[in-house]
Amino acid sequence: MASYSKVKYSKIENKYLFFASILAVSFALLPITRLLPEVIKASVIMLEFSLGIIGVLNILNKYKKSSKLKHITYFIVIVFVLIIDLMIYLGEYQYVPVFSFLSKFLMMFAFWLPFILVATYCTSFDVAAINIIKKVILFFLIVTAITTLAGSIFFDDASRILASGDTNGNRLYQAYNIGGYGFIYALSLTIPWLIYQYHTYHKKIVVLILILFCGCIIKSSYTTAIIITLYSIIVSLIMTRTIKKKSKIRILLMTIPFIIIIMLCLNNQSFWVLLLKIVSSNSILLERVSNLQDLFIKQSMMGDIGFRTRLYLMSWNAFLNNPLTGNMTNHTVMKLGYHSEILDLLGGCGIIGFSILLIIICYLRKIIMPQYKNQSIKVYYMVTLLAFFVFCFINTVIGSLEFSIVLSFLYLPEYKNG
Repeated sequence: MASYSKVKYSKIENKYLFFASILAVSFALLPITRLLPEVIKASVIMLEFSLGIIGVLNILNKYKKSSKLKHITYFIVIVFVLIIDLMIYLGEYQYVPVFSFLSKFLMMFAFWLPFILVATYCTSFDVAAINIIKKVILFFLIVTAITTLAGSIFFDDASRILASGDTNGNRLYQAYNIGGYGFIYALSLTIPWLIYQYHTYHKKIVVLILILFCGCIIKSSYTTAIIITLYSIIVSLIMTRTIKKKSKIRILLMTIPFIIIIMLCLNNQSFWVLLLKIVSSNSILLERVSNLQDLFIKQSMMGDIGFRTRLYLMSWNAFLNNPLTGNMTNHTVMKLGYHSEILDLLGGCGIIGFSILLIIICYLRKIIMPQYKNQSIKVYYMVTLLAFFVFCFINTVIGSLEFSIVLSFLYLPEYKNG
């Protein structure tokens, strides 16, 4: 979407990394790939990994021995990823019959692969490859958004049904390339990027894509995704108006009144009456909004909110029962809620598992974030990361590959920094 300089495939410096990235993007953003037999899906993930490793080794060969130490970081990250995935399976998913070890372990590993590939690109920023990969991501997002929107019109609540554990029933919707839970929430995380694109390049087609994505999100009836989308639009527009001045005080002065207005609205009965009228034609949104109204006006947790709260408490209690290692070493397994990535990790793997996750994040941050120095896209990426961080507390993310594609590749700066 961005006005990238014209690039040719022949200019790609590391074709192994490029093919690994394109394979990861295709597998993540096309729901129809979920119909593949387990052995084929496992083979695709292992092929991504193998091509990525060859690409990393090719880069290492270009450096002198004295410079190789920092590039070994990638292999350290891979080791920690394998450890945390194993711990998550042992502490959380081995007790869920629907998940086999091989399929769940590989899907969790596939979640981290895009970040590992991007970390490699940040060592030797391949402008041609990055530009093409981002165009492919946008193309697949548009294609799947169209099929998902159409599918949601023809099949009631298709996207929401895909979030269920009915593997056989889900095949019908996946055959029509309808995106589910992971895709819808990933779409909401692309909103700041689209606003950045329009602010930077002023292409009207970006507005059409933004409308398509918002329509797809609204039609899917995922309440939290709609809230994230509204947050992303409002905060990104605030950033757009202040970024040139680079004034933190100006941003703060614009943000505080916005927060105050939102809080006043949430505690005002008239606001909820109006909102209930707006969503009255959608039974799912009507129920969710009614639950939120009860929360803010009556201070009571009813319906889905009360249900989720009980699930969060299950995971939190599992953590309190064994803070160090969670369920991994418990003789009596504590039930988890499976509705919060952070709380489930604490309950399943304890402080040790959470610490390993922080190590992975710190390693990746050390490699990737320097690329954003003096880049205007950084503030939009921060808006997205904040939304994702909050989302990790209220839902699960590892295993939804669409998240990692958007968070790793899409927000990369478009040109080599310095």
